[in-house]
Amino acid sequence: MGMSGLLTASLDVMQETIDAIEKEGLRKELKIIVGGGVVGDQWTRGKVNADAAVTSAVEGVKLAEQYVGAK
Repeated sequence: MGMSGLLTASLDVMQETIDAIEKEGLRKELKIIVGGGVVGDQWTRGKVNADAAVTSAVEGVKLAEQYVGAK
């Protein structure tokens, strides 16, 4: 699952979404990638509990392809 945010306020919403996924017991079934202008530094500080953070859409697609085993 991918989420993108351009504003700092979107980080809280990203984490709320991840929390809801975890609450429903779905977290183990998917990988979560976050991206956008604000995620890099904040993600590394543990603000968003995602599997990965990317700085571009191309990087996100490449990572998603790795997750699903695309060649």
